[in-house]
Amino acid sequence: MALLPSFDFADPRTVRAKMDRYIRLSASVGLRASTDDTIEVIDRRVDSCMEPEVPVRLYLPRERAGPSPAIVYFHGGAFVIGHLDFEHPRCLEMAQATGSAVIAVDYRLAPEHPFPAGLEDCYAAFAWTLASAGELGIDAARVAVAGASAGGALAIAVALMARDRGEPPPAFQLLIYPVTDNRLITTSMTTSMRSTGESTVARRRLSTASRARTHAPRRSGSCPRQDRSGGGGVSSSASSMASSRS
Repeated sequence: MALLPSFDFADPRTVRAKMDRYIRLSASVGLRASTDDTIEVIDRRVDSCMEPEVPVRLYLPRERAGPSPAIVYFHGGAFVIGHLDFEHPRCLEMAQATGSAVIAVDYRLAPEHPFPAGLEDCYAAFAWTLASAGELGIDAARVAVAGASAGGALAIAVALMARDRGEPPPAFQLLIYPVTDNRLITTSMTTSMRSTGESTVARRRLSTASRARTHAPRRSGSCPRQDRSGGGGVSSSASSMASSRS
């Protein structure tokens, strides 16, 4: 924990640079395993109703007897930081421990890509996983969604979107300290912010923006083709959940 940097999300670029440095340092001292001979790791892009395609990383156990379960995983990071290397060790461990295929999603981040851009990326990756079950060697009836912190909120939102769009729902939700309250006033949230050095000003800005996104009007429809800078196509229930913040 001594290596963990302090964060002020009022300056996203600096936060990202600090977190990337932490990832490199923790890997250099052996805190983060980067390989596992039992897991095949493949980077690729998947189809989306929005452009461009969504980057994902596949973690495929080499020894699977028949179609396996799958976990579509969304990283944490306050909807502002994170990428495919962000929780790479966790995804490796998850695939090795469960024997499941893990599909990690590199969704778009705020503030460059306003809500619901990142959420639509997550839903597209989930839908692609179901449609590609045969290619991936997975059981489409056993596809879970999972995520930590902001990723937990996205996992919940994807499940709600599947329900509201009349699509097959996830078989399971693995929610690791998920964000489910966009007021940012719970004890766990305020304690976490103090421990990572987030400023009160940044917290207020994020809370205000989060509530604004929750109550903003949304266009109806199911992920219309549009520029990937954001836009409509999100159910009201999913919109409310995913506008919470890590």
